[in-house]
Amino acid sequence: MKGRCLLWCAVLFPVLICEYVTGQDPVSVLEWQADAKYLGKKAKSAIRHGRIDVGRTYLKASLEILGQYRPILTNPPCHEVSEDDLAYGRHQFSQFLKDRPCVSELASRAGFFKLKQWAIRQFAGESSGGRVRWSKRTSHLGFYNVGACDPTPGSDGSVKTIFVSDFLWTRDHNTGAAIVTPIPAEHVWSVLVYELQNILNRRRYVQLRRDAMAGRISSDEYVHGIVELELPAVALTLKHYADVYLPFVKMSGTKTIPELWYLDELGWARDAKHVLLIHERKTDRWPWRMERHYRVLRSRGAVPSGDNCKRPF
Repeated sequence: MKGRCLLWCAVLFPVLICEYVTGQDPVSVLEWQADAKYLGKKAKSAIRHGRIDVGRTYLKASLEILGQYRPILTNPPCHEVSEDDLAYGRHQFSQFLKDRPCVSELASRAGFFKLKQWAIRQFAGESSGGRVRWSKRTSHLGFYNVGACDPTPGSDGSVKTIFVSDFLWTRDHNTGAAIVTPIPAEHVWSVLVYELQNILNRRRYVQLRRDAMAGRISSDEYVHGIVELELPAVALTLKHYADVYLPFVKMSGTKTIPELWYLDELGWARDAKHVLLIHERKTDRWPWRMERHYRVLRSRGAVPSGDNCKRPF
């Protein structure tokens, strides 16, 4: 009898949690998540064992399910870019390669041309609808941060500036001392892909920061808003992995780490509430470290004018 009660608890508890967190039919939520998770795990396992084509098949099937809740996957933004835009994109990409020499490990491999062309078109504004500027600065990223963006329009006509570090700053939990760890080429590239997609919500990021600075939203609302804005970029990064990066892996014979591309709980999360539920509340880990960002914004206490909302962290 006791064993039967425990079994029912194990079955009903996640159903009730889903209903409470999402506010939607718990059975459909669990069915969707089970399918997405199952296919995602099959994809990750196949890729880890070098069966790239099999992994891509599973991953694309998982993305089809995800597309029901992430419309951006079935209708990704695509804008026309001029020759001048492409020239700008080529210049920004060449600067990126110059400033992040670790990526030469990928650039020297067969098939890198398609990755290069994709990045050039993103810097040119194919997805964002405006040019994206590269910056080699990393000092502002802070601890536990690998990539970031500044939604402030640039004087060169760019709509956003992106930053990707080639090292990670962490702290020793016992001594508090800083630890600097070089970031592998694939990790740098995956963060570049993510930030080039994350630009799509730049105006909503600016508005969210304004609301935080003016005290119109709470810390929890700010964290929830950040997660909600970043989930589309997570989905598009997964799509890039399936459509662009995995074919490169197969052609070049290079190794890949699926988790770097959100092939995990975050990748198949249905919404922001689900993400916050599965991430332990630690102030030095995403997404909860955004609470510190919120406090920085509130300490400023003034709402910026126009779109000139500079990233304070």
